[in-house]
Amino acid sequence: MAGGLRQPRRSFDVGEAGRDADGWPGAESPRRRWLRQAWSAGCGLALAGCALADRRPGASSGDASPATSAPLPAAPGRESADPAVDAQLAPHQFSLDLGFVQDGDLHAYVERVGRDLQAAANSQAQPCTVRVVNAHHVNSYSFPGGSIGITRGWLVMLRDESELAAVLAHQLGHLGSQQVAQALSRSEWRRRLLASTVSVSQDSAWTPVIGLVDPLGDSPLLRDFTPEQEIEADVLAMRYLTRAGYPAQAWPRVLDRLAERAQAQPGLLATINRHHPLDDARRRRAHESVGQLRDSTTRRRTAPALWSAQLAWLQRQVPAIEACQLGELAMLGQDLVTAATHFGRALQIASDDYATRVRLAQCLQAQGHSREALLHAQVARELHPGEAQAHRLVATLQLSLRDAAKAWLALEQYDRLLPGDPGVIFLQGVALEALGRTRHAAEHYRTYLRLTREGQAAQYALSRLKALGYPP
Repeated sequence: MAGGLRQPRRSFDVGEAGRDADGWPGAESPRRRWLRQAWSAGCGLALAGCALADRRPGASSGDASPATSAPLPAAPGRESADPAVDAQLAPHQFSLDLGFVQDGDLHAYVERVGRDLQAAANSQAQPCTVRVVNAHHVNSYSFPGGSIGITRGWLVMLRDESELAAVLAHQLGHLGSQQVAQALSRSEWRRRLLASTVSVSQDSAWTPVIGLVDPLGDSPLLRDFTPEQEIEADVLAMRYLTRAGYPAQAWPRVLDRLAERAQAQPGLLATINRHHPLDDARRRRAHESVGQLRDSTTRRRTAPALWSAQLAWLQRQVPAIEACQLGELAMLGQDLVTAATHFGRALQIASDDYATRVRLAQCLQAQGHSREALLHAQVARELHPGEAQAHRLVATLQLSLRDAAKAWLALEQYDRLLPGDPGVIFLQGVALEALGRTRHAAEHYRTYLRLTREGQAAQYALSRLKALGYPP
């Protein structure tokens, strides 16, 4: 594509946009419909988490060196996994991070590194599911059932496969020590899901900027770890690395680079530093722990040529990713004009990049340029039809332009791709009221108020129920 980047070698998507344009609410109430869709999405992801991994790893950890032969906590297997938590939280977090990078070959490579690590940690464990998400900031995270996400903003900072393995091994360390599973009770993850999905409704009225999220990815769905927990995960990560044949030094090297980057661009690493605190004591402990492990580089040397080949598509996006990082930092500082300039420069480099289009559309939306924002949001939807955020963005923009019918269709498509979002129930109520379907609108408003009574969206829903003559 002229002015853009070559398309990835093999597309990676999580579903195609449906063609069904109807679907008005009928006999099924919005609350019952929301619960049914949330349940079906949960079951589907629980099954997909197993299907995405090609097979159980057959490697044995029996060839571990004497220095690493002590028992290790098992990386998450079927006994410790909680697919219900992953089914509820992981899809929403992945979508907040703008969905999966559309390069199937890159995902296959990252997944293979993750499987090798887990095979070395515990040969009986069910493979984790590792995905690269489109977000530009630096972060990685995991959920109790073994879903792991790493942002492309962090991936492009890494220099070889051993450093990628180190990042994944650290997440396996959190999972192996049960820190992630201990962090969230069922009532807590339900509360976090609600907080995440309606957070955009709390800070503003429903028009025109509902749908604008924190550009640096800070999310209530992510766990905050203590420094002590980070050190424990670090130690486990380096032991996993050596058992898999990678040099343990890779993880302290990554931590040092993070510290350097945090001094240069603290905002870019604000999210990871909040959830995974990094200080001098932690880095010093990591360097000290390396000396207690045998160097395994003779068993696995990471070839620079292989690394460059696997990340070739992503590396071509680095100038656009860096421009978007600057744009997101400007958005966080409420300097929307400067942010739009950075996103525009990124678009000149990568006109076919989904995440760039979404961020530019959100920035224009926040400035009140709804029609221009809609054009970019519609292009984003065409570029990545299986990712939900562009559909929601189109819906909110159509609402601000008073085109309720098209907004409804976009909300329905979002609901099919990412069920269980309470904020969509509210927006559907707004669209239905604008279309004159007041009884159905009132049902949606009441359902939303059963979920939360906080924020301007809830106040708006309550006021509309009173104005329409329906009990709250």
